[in-house]
Amino acid sequence: MAKNKQYFNNNKANKKNSGSAKGKTCEPRAHDGNSEDNKKDNLIFTYSAIEQKRHHIVSPGKCLVYYLGIFPFVPLGLNMYSIGVHKLESRVYRALLFMAATFMAVIMFTEILMWINRIFYVYLIDERGGLYRLRISNFWYKIKNQTYLLNPMGNSGGRLFRMYYMLIGIKRVLENISDTVTYDELIAMGKLWKFEDVSDVVVKKKSISFKARIINKSNVHDKGQKHWGSHGKKKVRISRVYENDSRMISFLQHKDYNESEKMSEIIQEIIQADTPFKKTVRFTLVWTSLMAWAAVILLSGDFAKAAGIRSGEYVLTSMADGEENEKKAYVSVNDAEDYFFVADYGRLYRPILVLYGFVELIYLVSKGTDFLIAMAKKEE
Repeated sequence: MAKNKQYFNNNKANKKNSGSAKGKTCEPRAHDGNSEDNKKDNLIFTYSAIEQKRHHIVSPGKCLVYYLGIFPFVPLGLNMYSIGVHKLESRVYRALLFMAATFMAVIMFTEILMWINRIFYVYLIDERGGLYRLRISNFWYKIKNQTYLLNPMGNSGGRLFRMYYMLIGIKRVLENISDTVTYDELIAMGKLWKFEDVSDVVVKKKSISFKARIINKSNVHDKGQKHWGSHGKKKVRISRVYENDSRMISFLQHKDYNESEKMSEIIQEIIQADTPFKKTVRFTLVWTSLMAWAAVILLSGDFAKAAGIRSGEYVLTSMADGEENEKKAYVSVNDAEDYFFVADYGRLYRPILVLYGFVELIYLVSKGTDFLIAMAKKEE
């Protein structure tokens, strides 16, 4: 910490010598020595929701939607098992339901934690062509005394808002790091990782992987000399959730990475990828999930009765209702007071199935009509 404070205190002392003239900004030095020749701007890769959507990587919101969409099929499956195979006792049913809910929740929260971890990492290519990784923290805002960005205009919103401003302001901060601290010094302080000798680059739909020598605090002496010992190259995996994704791939493949994709082209690609067939499948899945929830809520009693009938706990007989009329009823073999009339059982099965099929059919007809109209316009 003493070393950090020394760097921060040197910022003010070195302003006159580091370009305090109007319009001049300070660039970080990747290496000691002259960096004015052939100097380029640093290329910074921060989290991008558009790239995340483009590469079909789930967000926390989608994780929750998937959880809510899949969960009703758990009790439905248990009920179908009880009806068709073997009736589950209430205790076993609740235990299995709890286990399934816990397992799904663990998967959901794991995905959310992975997403949080991604957005707190930033990748950077310096003017010398070195690739670095850093983790967002207050440290970067203190280097050039830019902590005011964490609380703009005196807003007070607690840690959540502070974290939000920290994420959206990191690019501005990294573009103005004081040149009193070199990247090698930041690596020795444990604030940066550097990737050297990149090879075996593999680009997949959701990730980029490669092998590289990782330079960090653990393998750099205080004097800045690198030592590997028994360690060689390691595999590195980067999720494709960062802006300028194509430029990072070009850099890793040792190609020209100066040109970036236009945002309008990326958005157009996302729109075109959302085909009518995919929209239909998505609607079907959402509608099926909603009706599954309706079935679990409205038919749970009928499912339990059906399982009891299937297992022989209820037998069909005739008995008088409150108006002395003979009606068919199922009566428990263990308790004569436990019964239900056939006329009152299973009345919601058909309405739910009809509603599900009717809405699905209307949607398919609507989308089919839109498709035919679009095809006719193309032919014209």
